[in-house]
Amino acid sequence: MKVILIKDVLSLGKKYDLKTVADGYARNFLLPRGLAVFSTPVLMKDAERKKAAIITSQETDLKTTQELARQLDGYALEIHAKAAEEGTLYATVGIEELKSAFAKKKIDIGNARLGSGELLKELGKHSVILNLPHAIEVKINVVVVKEASGASKNTKKRTLKGKQKPAS
Repeated sequence: MKVILIKDVLSLGKKYDLKTVADGYARNFLLPRGLAVFSTPVLMKDAERKKAAIITSQETDLKTTQELARQLDGYALEIHAKAAEEGTLYATVGIEELKSAFAKKKIDIGNARLGSGELLKELGKHSVILNLPHAIEVKINVVVVKEASGASKNTKKRTLKGKQKPAS
């Protein structure tokens, strides 16, 4: 029996693929779960059109990602973070901090992830690998700089709040 897949099916095919499967597999598994429909000439043409649109969209996305990779390759990014005197950060610098730093530079890195899930935990220069969609990796340089602390904020004397003993 010929069916057109409506969703990706593991070990069978991708969305909008035309597949020949056993009658029982189609009637008992694929059709009741909404994974496929019976193949008709009209549905085949529609599926081919939709599949071509998906392929075009994926190619456009790949070109956009490759252009972003060329733009980011070797990019030097400076991030300010709070740190202790010995240089360890109070909070790690991860992908969200990188995304916000790139956003300030008007660069959208989208669904990028840090290579091997490493987080930056110390001040200094770090070489970081970003995993972009379509399995594209980009190496960038991240410089983590200690955030300027406002000394005037912490110099105020703190007073105890609450009940005080009356002066005798």
